[in-house]
Amino acid sequence: VSAMSDASNPAATAALDIKTSFFPLAFMFNFFKTLIEIDGQDVGPIPWGTHRFPVMPGTHTVRISARYLFYTKMMANQTTITVGPGQAVGVAYKAPWLVFMKGKISSTAPV
Repeated sequence: VSAMSDASNPAATAALDIKTSFFPLAFMFNFFKTLIEIDGQDVGPIPWGTHRFPVMPGTHTVRISARYLFYTKMMANQTTITVGPGQAVGVAYKAPWLVFMKGKISSTAPV
């Protein structure tokens, strides 16, 4: 079966809805982007907010961090999530109040 036919079959794909946020008084974070890795693959610097990433059904490791001033991968934390065929699982990441601490990461029930 080709990859094209797999992508057109909703049961063969799944998604991660990743929401990144920070405390409003930490407005400086607006000037820096989040760094998201899914299964060790960097999906690029992404602005803060909610983004959907298509994935294959199965277990995935999600690591989220952020750039801050001259540092990369600050406030890093990760979680392992299992996504079923046709499901979308939410992942929420909240930056800590101090950039040298880990961010809080959690997942929601599949939809």
